[in-house]
Amino acid sequence: MTKVALICGTGASSSFMAVKLRAAVKEKGLHIEVSVCPESSLTKEIEAYDHILIGPHLSFLEEDLPSQYQLKGKLTVIPYYIYATMDGVQLLNLITENQ
Repeated sequence: MTKVALICGTGASSSFMAVKLRAAVKEKGLHIEVSVCPESSLTKEIEAYDHILIGPHLSFLEEDLPSQYQLKGKLTVIPYYIYATMDGVQLLNLITENQ
């Protein structure tokens, strides 16, 4: 199973995004586990994810996280047009195209 983390500020908007992503995953019949990880609560557990998605408002983490953690997964900043529209299907496409 692929493990995906959505990193956000406090978890509010990314929780909605996670719901949309989970619905798209279910519709496609894929085996992807989606977790929401507020930036302030990140731990070494982030190293276990296959794909780490960062909210566009936290794009600075794209440079910071690799120096703080030994990431095994792909690190991607979610484009504003996907995040603003909470489009789970486009986010799923972003994940599957970048594996």
